[in-house]
Amino acid sequence: LDLRVVAFDAGRRAQAELERASYLFRRGRFERCNRAAAVLARRNDAIGLQARYLAAFSDLFQGRLEYALQGFERLGVDDADGAVGKNALAVVRLHHDHPEEARALAEEALRLDPTLHDARLTLAEAYLELEQSSAALRQIERALEALPDHPRGYLLRGRALELAGRQTNAYTAYTRLIALTEPEPLDAGLRRRTALGCRIGRPRQAVRDALVGLGQ
Repeated sequence: LDLRVVAFDAGRRAQAELERASYLFRRGRFERCNRAAAVLARRNDAIGLQARYLAAFSDLFQGRLEYALQGFERLGVDDADGAVGKNALAVVRLHHDHPEEARALAEEALRLDPTLHDARLTLAEAYLELEQSSAALRQIERALEALPDHPRGYLLRGRALELAGRQTNAYTAYTRLIALTEPEPLDAGLRRRTALGCRIGRPRQAVRDALVGLGQ
């Protein structure tokens, strides 16, 4: 028995499971993503770190804010010098209303790993909190080039376009987000499209969105 072959096969299986968890996240199946990521989160390697990040963001998108922030904070401790840990701490700083600190941490994460597209989205969100829509959009578009079906990317694109006064384009971004995550559309996207629909003369769709949000 060649242990190197066994380890290689186990690594490939773990990577495939991580990709499955990521796919579930991108399709808005956050509870299933949590379950898939929980198995991988026990690993003490890069796959384990990424699985823990996915699980924390799934908690965030399900409204479990306190639990999600605890997960991000633990990642920041366990990967203090790594890109995933820096990005996780950036998310925490965003939710504690410290966008400048979040921006610096996200930039550091990207310096450590330029392919960490979630850090690029975190950087974009920091720019949004600083009301810099053009800078945010540049980062969002770069992230969506690499991850064209990322729900957070479309949520942030919608927010950035709203901030820039491009309301019809923002509505389209939220519509794309909702389509990605149906039949259980991401609540944040649904709420934003509802409010925006009322402002841009689409009241019937806004009412339908509101009823979906209420579970009717």
